Amino acid sequence: MPHPLSPTTVLPALATLPACNATCVGEALRALRDVYFPHVPPLGVKGAVLLSQSLSEAVTAVRSKRVVCLVHHDGVPDSGYASAEEDDQDDPDDRAEAVKDAEEIEDRDEALGILRLDELERGYAIKWLTGFVKRGDTWLCASAKEQDARTKHLENASQLLARFAGDDAPEEAVTRTFNFPFRIPSCASCDAGDKLSPAVPIAVELNDAPVDGTDHTAVGLQSWGSAIIFAGWMCLDPERYLGTLHYCSTDGTKTSVRQRRVLELGAGTGLLGITASQIFSRMSLRASIKATDYHPSVLENLAQNVRQNRSVVRVFVEKLDWCALPSTDVGAIGDKEVGGYDVVLAADVVYHPEHARWLRGCVRRMLKEGGVFWLIIPVRTVGRHQGLCETVEEVFPAVGRVGDEKGDDKHLAIVSREEIEKVDGVGRADEGGYTLFEIRWVSCD
Repeated sequence: MPHPLSPTTVLPALATLPACNATCVGEALRALRDVYFPHVPPLGVKGAVLLSQSLSEAVTAVRSKRVVCLVHHDGVPDSGYASAEEDDQDDPDDRAEAVKDAEEIEDRDEALGILRLDELERGYAIKWLTGFVKRGDTWLCASAKEQDARTKHLENASQLLARFAGDDAPEEAVTRTFNFPFRIPSCASCDAGDKLSPAVPIAVELNDAPVDGTDHTAVGLQSWGSAIIFAGWMCLDPERYLGTLHYCSTDGTKTSVRQRRVLELGAGTGLLGITASQIFSRMSLRASIKATDYHPSVLENLAQNVRQNRSVVRVFVEKLDWCALPSTDVGAIGDKEVGGYDVVLAADVVYHPEHARWLRGCVRRMLKEGGVFWLIIPVRTVGRHQGLCETVEEVFPAVGRVGDEKGDDKHLAIVSREEIEKVDGVGRADEGGYTLFEIRWVSCD
């Protein structure tokens, strides 16, 4: 007889998945966790993503043992206080029940141990999780009322699958290596012209640290799809995205170039800032690059990645709170004390409607007149992050609507936007693609 928690028993057939509601799938995932990872605390605690219910909700609870305290007597007269022996008499029925409970627990643990060693059941669980994740987009869209719950369960399944892949070990840091084809910007005066150099790509090696269970907002410990996509685009067209012109005079002799200042907001693992430093170094151009974030664990991992990818053009790591910038004239354009950056980069940094507003206040202080702010965010059509693209367009009006703004002579506006298709193997299951915004200072005339 199969174990009542065996994967072949508790997991619904993938063919019937469209008819399964969030409760059904949640119970199945919870059962998998209880069988294979019973000592891993639910990652639903403190905002981390995993299963929210405990082992006791999936397995019939065993009544706790009554503690029997045996007290030695030497014929001392009763002092008038209740003795431990009197409070908890050595009842033979209690002793028998305690022994029975202990045997039941031992039998249950033994049965679970045998189930965990069953390679067929384990293989079925992994195969089911893989199929569920692949069908995730379809299942998410099947119920508008359950989108938040279904998104969480899909994330739970991905987490469980990752734990299986890690041979049941606690989540560990993962080193990821990115190789981006690099195109040398064209030059009309020398032999450097639109050369694609696949043999010498821009290489970046990053440490993706385990998500910090004590700080659910420290999402920057992972490399997200939007940053990977945009880093590749920067390497293919550095002139457009970083302003890295191949400087030389008409007679082919090199001329001095003003040092460009680049800032990455919400840097996370630092992929954009590190990629920019590699590009400037490869082109022998001067640049000052600063990668910023807020959370201590993210900053520690970011600094490690910067050291790992050190190049001629250095990346400086700094803590930055968008809501607590140095106290200067808030209305100034590109304050020299805190900003004056030629290029500001940000990828996947909007997770709440308020974030876009905070971001605008920060960029107002950081971006110099004539500079450019590149913002790329994933398009999520379902789940709790649905519609956040619209919050960006609300605080950064399109260039044609700048005249509607009141106050300053210049405003930050979206001068162009590009829709980017999702790439297989990059990003999360709930990402349908990406939107890249080009934001600049424009006149209100």
